[in-house]
Amino acid sequence: MRAKTITKFSPSDIIILGYYLVVAVFIVAAGVSCRLENWWRYFLHHLLVLTILPIFIIKFGALKRNLLSFLRLFYPILLFGSMYRETHDLDQVIFVRPLDFYFAEWDRILFGCQPYIDFATRFSSAWFSEIMHAGYFSYFIIIVLLPLVWWFRRRPDMVQRRVFDLSFTFTVFYFIFILLPVQGPRVQIPEAASIPRNGYLFAPFFRWLFRTARIFGAAFPSSHCGVSALVMANSIKDIPKGAKFVAIMSFAIFLSTVYGRFHYAVDVIYGAGLGLICYILAPYVYRRFKGKGFSGPAGTLRAKSL
Repeated sequence: MRAKTITKFSPSDIIILGYYLVVAVFIVAAGVSCRLENWWRYFLHHLLVLTILPIFIIKFGALKRNLLSFLRLFYPILLFGSMYRETHDLDQVIFVRPLDFYFAEWDRILFGCQPYIDFATRFSSAWFSEIMHAGYFSYFIIIVLLPLVWWFRRRPDMVQRRVFDLSFTFTVFYFIFILLPVQGPRVQIPEAASIPRNGYLFAPFFRWLFRTARIFGAAFPSSHCGVSALVMANSIKDIPKGAKFVAIMSFAIFLSTVYGRFHYAVDVIYGAGLGLICYILAPYVYRRFKGKGFSGPAGTLRAKSL
């Protein structure tokens, strides 16, 4: 079957490029007002992305089943990590210090305790800790799950839809992270940070990750829970027989974010709620972008090995 092409820019492209452009303007404004040190480094990074990415999008528009077409569809997912890390560097432009005290107090008022401490200390066995950290790790699986399902079904149109859903949701959360600096208990609450991460595989992995990587956290609302809620809702339509397993992974992520002291309990509630709002809004935003002439991939890929 003849390969279809991507004309112009897809809705996912517009979301990603729009995010980099808006944040670039924010960076310049912060730098000019002397609220962001070395702002030009961040600006050059955004300028580089805004220059190279359109060239990549236009040049590799043909949807043949090869590595370049895979990157063409999945590249937003590869950018989410660097976009997330950058939010920490930009999140104290408006507020000069993290607001964790207020969210920890919010937890105490709502639940009569500090769930991120009580949960971890009450269930402190190595096996339970390992299960919780495995649940947290499943977040990396849940992000790529539905796009990969549609890729192997040879439906680039649905790959594009699900990557757009992720891109739309992540950028909404990242904008909030920049405007509202909340880093989470493991970073800002000494009592929570001192609780050991017992375990055999996944818990030691996260110990190593936080010790070696520059990850300070962006807690409110929880993007882990938001994206999990989004994927859980989409899985009911995309993979009905597997939706139960996605739901189990999602609820494991909800619990593990608090157990691992990554988030306050209110982060989970608002994160999941915002994720469902993004699930509702994403189709309308997608159609609006396509309606303005931003056409995306369509049809079936040629049966050619990756």
